[in-house]
Amino acid sequence: MRLLLRYITGGPGHPHTDASNEGVRNVLAGLGWMPSDVKFSKVKLAEIIDRLPSTIREQVAGANPVLISTRPGTWGIVSHENRNRLHIRLLHDDLQTLREEAEEVVVKFPDAFGAEFERDLGFEPEVVIRRFDSEERMVAGRVRRMRDYGFWRYLREERRRELMTIYILALFTLMTLIGSIALFLVTSSTTNDYWRGFLDRASTTFLTAVLTILINMILEYRTWANSRVRIKWAFE
Repeated sequence: MRLLLRYITGGPGHPHTDASNEGVRNVLAGLGWMPSDVKFSKVKLAEIIDRLPSTIREQVAGANPVLISTRPGTWGIVSHENRNRLHIRLLHDDLQTLREEAEEVVVKFPDAFGAEFERDLGFEPEVVIRRFDSEERMVAGRVRRMRDYGFWRYLREERRRELMTIYILALFTLMTLIGSIALFLVTSSTTNDYWRGFLDRASTTFLTAVLTILINMILEYRTWANSRVRIKWAFE
């Protein structure tokens, strides 16, 4: 499978000269994504390009392609196929690995590019994963810049389902607590004691579930808030 990201290097509203090939190589080398063996890189790059679909093979080959490896076993090609755009293709057989690597690229690449060229215009929104040897789409997503949300707004905007679950469980907790207190205030009997114990256990279970979801959401929010950009996939 192959994943395509397009990074914006300039445009009509941004009067920058196009990113130089040497500068792009400096960015990739600084990230540690360029293999150190030059001879191997040339052979591997030619092998990958030769396996690309015929619809894009010549376009990629003629765009000063650079071989990258974002992690062992994950290869990629960075090419300057269009003015003011860098095409970053990641290649792997595992879909989850491609997703993880794409998340890493959209986080790390802009900072490195900004350090080299003193600008960061971000990625184009669309991200697509296709079959390696054809143009058939498998998964699509969108690059999103994170906004400065508080925790509860984050739940309302990004985690509506989990927030609704918290509200429902909190309501059940309140109802069972009220029922237990009401039975406690009534004259004690074997039946009342049985139902009060049942309601106490139920309220404890609901409360535990609420706290568990809240703790997980808080941990997720902290990770989310520390990221300036991420990819939201179509199935999320």
